[in-house]
Amino acid sequence: MPWWAMALPALAFLALLALALGPSEAHAASGPSPAPARILEHVRLLLPDSAP
Repeated sequence: MPWWAMALPALAFLALLALALGPSEAHAASGPSPAPARILEHVRLLLPDSAP
């Protein structure tokens, strides 16, 4: 099985999870961001940009 066969669904899942947990629409939340959102932000920063 090619490496991308596992990587692409995992990246898609993380992208959707990051959108669902994103703080852009969380107006009612106060205080520090939840741990999963911080972890996903670190993962997003570690991934290379795939823009052409």
